[in-house]
Amino acid sequence: MCPFWAHTTACRPYARKASTQSQRTGARAASQPSTINSVQMGFLDKLFGQKKPSSTDEHGVIIHFQYGKEDLDPLHHLERQLEDILTDKTVGDYDGHEIATDYSDGFLYLYGDNAEQLFKKIRETLESTDFMMGARVKLRFGPPQDGVKEIELIIGER
Repeated sequence: MCPFWAHTTACRPYARKASTQSQRTGARAASQPSTINSVQMGFLDKLFGQKKPSSTDEHGVIIHFQYGKEDLDPLHHLERQLEDILTDKTVGDYDGHEIATDYSDGFLYLYGDNAEQLFKKIRETLESTDFMMGARVKLRFGPPQDGVKEIELIIGER
């Protein structure tokens, strides 16, 4: 076994293969730059997901709630309800949650083109969920940056 700092071809058999490869291809390979064709790019888009064109409005609905349950089943039930409501994707998307390790509190994240319409679509479901009473809802009317208009609501208050 060779030490990690050894640089001889005896310890690095792949180095020998690389030099053999360059000898076989000759000057022709050296003169042509490596390119990625459209078929390869299509594969990469499928593999990594094609980036969506950015919208000028990246509104958000961020909900901070007190949880206090012993397991995540009630939270997962609420998540399934929200995903069912937003299946048509015309108003927005449910992006997920964050929950404290002791289950004391958490956040839900939803994004779309219009924070007010998105909240109106899910409001009834949130109000019918016991651990959402008193939750603070932030409607953000634009991308996450300074100076963007935000409104804070409390679930259960009229």
